[in-house]
Amino acid sequence: MSSFRRAGDARSTRKAPPGTRPSLSTGQLLTSMGVDAIDHLLGGGIAVGSVVLLEAQPKSPYVNVILKYFLSQGICHGHNVTLLSADTDPSKFIKTCPRSIDTLNFRHETKNEDEQADMKIAWRYSNLPRVTASIGTGPKTVFSKKFSHTFNLSQQVDEADITQDNVHCVDLRTAQNMSSTFDQALRFIRNAIEPFKMLPEPGPLVSEGVHRIGIHALGSSAWMLNDNKDEDGSYRNVLDEKRQVDNVCRFLHQLRAIARRSCSVFVVTVPDSILHIAEKRYQIHLLVDAAFRLEGFAGTTYDNHPALKEHHGFFKVLKRPQVGTLVPVTADTADLVFKLKKKELAIEKFHLPPELSDTPSRPQEDAPLPSSRTLCQPNTTKKDPLEF
Repeated sequence: MSSFRRAGDARSTRKAPPGTRPSLSTGQLLTSMGVDAIDHLLGGGIAVGSVVLLEAQPKSPYVNVILKYFLSQGICHGHNVTLLSADTDPSKFIKTCPRSIDTLNFRHETKNEDEQADMKIAWRYSNLPRVTASIGTGPKTVFSKKFSHTFNLSQQVDEADITQDNVHCVDLRTAQNMSSTFDQALRFIRNAIEPFKMLPEPGPLVSEGVHRIGIHALGSSAWMLNDNKDEDGSYRNVLDEKRQVDNVCRFLHQLRAIARRSCSVFVVTVPDSILHIAEKRYQIHLLVDAAFRLEGFAGTTYDNHPALKEHHGFFKVLKRPQVGTLVPVTADTADLVFKLKKKELAIEKFHLPPELSDTPSRPQEDAPLPSSRTLCQPNTTKKDPLEF
């Protein structure tokens, strides 16, 4: 018996995790962000092992909506989903995630072989599961196998889907020890990522599943409570801004190293309070793979602008991903706007409307035409020599 083995045999036995697909340009394993427009800007999806940064404006709900899209997408694919927060209750936050409209409620029952033999249907429908008219018949919702699901913001995710063992909420406010909140978060992430480390060869460098981790409001004042204590345990009145930014940079540097060695994706929201210094903002952008910013029009000069009345803000791409390639992902336009509707968050290209003025631009089109007799008569009131 020959010991020769084809090189592709070992790789073909191990499949990629659910909800992933390889990139056509770089070969990187991609998973959906939850929003089709953002997946397009990322080059088809967020690369496994990368960190995406979302800059949040004060009291702006738009970044939290994208984070909920990201978590809901992981719930639909059966990924391990973890949310870390130090300024809000993560369990309440994840309960407000949108529900997928691609839900298929399958009826789990045994089928009689005689009935299947007598049943004659088209071949294209023979492998599809039986669908019931009632909702929530099973203990867990079964979703369609799509790369990117469509969500309805007016409906919340089912309670049975977020109470599974693969959904975790880490409330960093309940930590009682004196260690830094950043260190506690990194310690938990390392322990949670351990089963999702890249498997050695032979086979593709992927694990059996993907771990999605969302970090809410990194670097806010709540994250700095343990770092803002004196030796006697009392809190300082003045927050050390330089130390705050340094802790965020140190955290992102270690987080990126963890992501590169694991089959996981991270989405981090950062408040605008630590990004107003251009030098520190550029330093933070160097420590992530992609960065976006949602600038709302509320309270700005664009709030009542007639060309922007149908949108809620600008969607800015601050850094494009460059994982596994020397050339970053390019887009056809950088002028993007977003609008938060009742059921979805729409991101589209920005264009000026065809008409901004209240009066028509060509009033002469509505004027009555002269009669044929008037056209035949000579013009005796000419004032311009060039006028016929």
